[in-house]
Amino acid sequence: MPQNRRRTHRARGSGGARAKAGVIASGAVAAVVTVVLVVTGSILGSSGAALSGKSHWHPYKKHQRTVTAKATSPGPTRTATATRRVPGPTSTVTQTVTANPTGSPENGSKSAPPAGQQSTPILANGTVDLSGWSSPYQGLGAYSQQGARLKQNVQMDNGVLSVFARPVTTRTVIGTKTLAPGDYAAGGIMNRTTINPGSRISLDLRMDASVGTRAVALLWPAKLGWPEGGELDFVENGADLGNRQSTAITNHWADASGHNAQKVIKFSSHDFTAWSHVEVLWQANLIVVTIDGVEAARYTDHIPQGPMRLAIQTAVAGGGQSSTFDGASRTPGSIQVRDLHIFAA
Repeated sequence: MPQNRRRTHRARGSGGARAKAGVIASGAVAAVVTVVLVVTGSILGSSGAALSGKSHWHPYKKHQRTVTAKATSPGPTRTATATRRVPGPTSTVTQTVTANPTGSPENGSKSAPPAGQQSTPILANGTVDLSGWSSPYQGLGAYSQQGARLKQNVQMDNGVLSVFARPVTTRTVIGTKTLAPGDYAAGGIMNRTTINPGSRISLDLRMDASVGTRAVALLWPAKLGWPEGGELDFVENGADLGNRQSTAITNHWADASGHNAQKVIKFSSHDFTAWSHVEVLWQANLIVVTIDGVEAARYTDHIPQGPMRLAIQTAVAGGGQSSTFDGASRTPGSIQVRDLHIFAA
């Protein structure tokens, strides 16, 4: 998945996505939801990563239509964005509807596994190696959009997996590029466990606030290609969400023309610099993402049906290796995961 404004970065193919205005925001009273329809110009794509450790990325796309529904009530909010490729100039259409909010469990609550479900522990206290994971990414596959990825930017320490985006400290040659001390590089890794519909993923996650880096936890197709195999970025922060006080949740699919289509739901406000419990319920006709017990996103169409694998990645926002981004000095970023389990009925 992507870069600064990455969500908007993934342009989708023609005719695929349908925007939904019925977004539910938590709170005690009804929320006002605004839908905005926009056509933009060309933008950068996003990337996922293959099990081999090589990064995959999406090419330039043009003419993206974005539909956004944003709840304005207090408390955690969600913004839904659906995207597809369309011709024509920029235009804006606004529609307002009312959504009924749901209650908000206390932060930190974890749902008990349903009766009869068995857990596959992936990360637990005491885990000290990366057995069960692919080799950390090493290469330039997504360099122009996400920067180089280096093995040393993935670490495991007593059950905590850390993936960094940070400056190198020594001259580093990777492929055709040479990184001088101070230049930035990212990292990534994919778990080998195959996940299918009828599963629930449970993990704790946190991120460091950062200028000019990105972080994402995602499900990537294990057998089918992209985008026909789908993609779910269930926690994703670009440079536009650098303070890590909100996140974007994006579902990808192939439209009728085989192009990438996507719907983005933004969840705020939530402090992701603190450990947060995240769960992904994936059924044949439903995906629900909860964060500290609060429903952050719900998808009922374009649900992936093929096997997926979990990946944790960072990226250099905007691509390349420069120590500056949008005129400001980059600061190191990371995403950390612990207590990772996969439940299957």
